[in-house]
Amino acid sequence: MPEEPTEEQKRLMRLRDRQVTARDPLVKNRKFNQQAAERERQRDKRFSLAEAWSILPHIFKGGLYGLIVGLLLLGLVTKAWISPWALPLMLAVTLICVIVGVIIGQALDLRDNIKKQIK
Repeated sequence: MPEEPTEEQKRLMRLRDRQVTARDPLVKNRKFNQQAAERERQRDKRFSLAEAWSILPHIFKGGLYGLIVGLLLLGLVTKAWISPWALPLMLAVTLICVIVGVIIGQALDLRDNIKKQIK
C-alpha cells in the first residue's frame, strides 16, 4: 500500500510546481501575444465623431450650443433690426447665451458626477 506524503513532501511538491510554472517560457509568450493583440486592436479601432462627442464634457458642449444660438440670433436680429445698437447688443446676447450654456453644462456634469458617486 502506498504511503501518504507528509506535510513536508506536499510543501516541496507545491514549491517545485511553482518553480516549474515560473520557468515556463510559454507563459511569457502568451502574455506577450495577448499584449500585442490588444495593441493591434487599439490601433485598428476606427475614429468616430460620435464617440469623440460623447467623451466631451457637458460644459464644453453647453458653451458650444450657447455660441451657436447666440450667433443665429446675432445674424437674424442684425438683418431685421437696422440700428447702430443692433450689433453690440446682439454680441452681448451671444455672450450671455454662451455663459448660460456653460452653466447648464456644468450642472449636467455635476449631475453625472453625483450619479457616479452614488453607485
